[in-house]
Amino acid sequence: MSTPVSSLDARAPVASPRAEHASLRLAPIDSYKGFWLGFLRTAFRWVFGKVMLPLRVIFPRIPGYAFPHLCLLMFMERSVSLPRPLMHVLSMRVSRNNDCSFCFDAHQAAFVLDKPDPALLLTATLDLDDPTLDARTRAVMAYADEVVHQGTVSDATFAGLTAHFDERQVVEIVWVAAWVIFMNMLARPLGLPSDGLCALAVAKVRARTPA
Repeated sequence: MSTPVSSLDARAPVASPRAEHASLRLAPIDSYKGFWLGFLRTAFRWVFGKVMLPLRVIFPRIPGYAFPHLCLLMFMERSVSLPRPLMHVLSMRVSRNNDCSFCFDAHQAAFVLDKPDPALLLTATLDLDDPTLDARTRAVMAYADEVVHQGTVSDATFAGLTAHFDERQVVEIVWVAAWVIFMNMLARPLGLPSDGLCALAVAKVRARTPA
């Protein structure tokens, strides 16, 4: 059953808990070299109707990273066996904990396009003791909280993962969190603010939803 657009509009985009207002520390570059950077720019323009900021600030300065980045995105999209709602919640929770408004917004946008469920969109902002959380989601969010704030996790938190996921999925949770932290640490020092991608995703869902 599809989510009513009015309900989706009422819930998204959800603001990052600490909106960043710092200006970009490097100016965007709209000229570029390299096939793969051009491919990424075209792909994201097709999905969102705009070229997102990392492809204008980061990638033009290190264009050789475009292909490895694409490979990592494809791995996440096609090879990670973790349920996609949990993967999105994990990504949003990590970005929220790192106060990365760009990444938080981008992961919300990906979730909206993938499964526009307004209740799940808010899951990453809930407290761990919220009674609406199921055990698997709570375990993933507890991992995201500890690994961001401590750089590692306790035996009890790790046991929470192994109690609900097989070993492959445990490693995938660790990998996804590490990948998102890496992106957070690129976006925040460079002052990348929210790019408005979630709002664009909501508009795209609205446009393709029958009246």
